[in-house]
Amino acid sequence: MPQVVAPSRADGAGRSPGVCSKRKSMHAHKLTVHIPRSRRVEINLPEDVPEGEAEVIVLVQEQRGPRLVAADGNEKLLAACRAVDAWRENNPDRLLSKDQVDAALAAERDGWGEP
Repeated sequence: MPQVVAPSRADGAGRSPGVCSKRKSMHAHKLTVHIPRSRRVEINLPEDVPEGEAEVIVLVQEQRGPRLVAADGNEKLLAACRAVDAWRENNPDRLLSKDQVDAALAAERDGWGEP
C-alpha cells in the first residue's frame, strides 16, 4: 500500500505568498517496489490520486562494488574520489569550514615573514 509523504519544497513551501503562484502544489506517494530482470514496474496508486499528468522519479540504491569504468584511465580518478568520500564519512570532526581554512592559510602566510 502506498505511503503518503509530506510535500517537498517543490510545492513552493517556505516561499513568500505570490512567488510562483501559478505553480500547482505537488503531493508525493512513496512506494517500495522490486525491479525484476525485465526492468518493468507496474504502479498502483490509491483512489484519491487524481487522473492526469504526473511526474515519476525512480531512486535506486547505489551499488557499492566493482563498476564498469571508461578505459581512458578514469579508474584512478574514481578510486581517488571514493577514498576522499570515505575519509569525509569517517572524519566529520576534521572537516573545516571556509572561514577555518582561510584563517589557517592566513596564519601560515603570516609565519613566512617578509621576503
